[in-house]
Amino acid sequence: MKIRIGGIVGVSTIDWVGRPTTMLFLAGCSFACPWCQNARLIPSDSGFLVSVSEVEERISKNLRLIDSVGFSGGEPTLQEEPVAEISRWAKHMGLGVFLNTNGSSPCVVRVLIEGGLVDRVALDVKAPLMADEYSKVIGRSSSFCAEVIGKIRETVHACSEGKVPVEIRTTIIPGLVDRPDQIRAISRDLKQCERYILQQFVPTEDVPDLRFRDLPPPSREDLLRLAEIALGEGVRSVFIRDSLRGLERVELQ
Repeated sequence: MKIRIGGIVGVSTIDWVGRPTTMLFLAGCSFACPWCQNARLIPSDSGFLVSVSEVEERISKNLRLIDSVGFSGGEPTLQEEPVAEISRWAKHMGLGVFLNTNGSSPCVVRVLIEGGLVDRVALDVKAPLMADEYSKVIGRSSSFCAEVIGKIRETVHACSEGKVPVEIRTTIIPGLVDRPDQIRAISRDLKQCERYILQQFVPTEDVPDLRFRDLPPPSREDLLRLAEIALGEGVRSVFIRDSLRGLERVELQ
């Protein structure tokens, strides 16, 4: 069996907090976010095609340093069979499994959960769960986004049913996703999540739309203000993540 990989991080301590993890960044994505910081992984033919056994061999070299394997992207659920195969191997080796997804494939997430193949899900919620808002942020039509929003809700429900912890992540992008009303709407919809992380947008040369390449990242103070809004809406555990301080828990003042 083959899998299309965009990159591998041998030992990550930031993707699954508190768990040293080998992260697999899979190629291909169903979204076309104009601000994407991993845009080279959007095309389905990006990255490189390797056998699942090669990936497992690579992970094996880190077994003394890790306790988990994680999938991100791109969108890893687009490669359901190899993800499931590597997850089975990881569980056999006594490793935890972490999935970072945009929520567009709830059926895949449900299959992984029912098979006991995933222990934690990080769900990237790009904007308030409204078609017009989502369309601006992910670069797809409103009709596509209306369907995706339903799938995101299904993904959350599948995790809840399967008792798999979910953390929600929203990237704060100046002028696009940075308004209090946007964070308030996301928080009201998804306040049952175990953790909500507001991430700092940091432009790179890979960002597809040139307008976003010169944007200044939101400040820590900007992130803190939005985090307090989430807390005020009843989200139990809120964090911010920036390039200088990393992950930081926020308490309601």
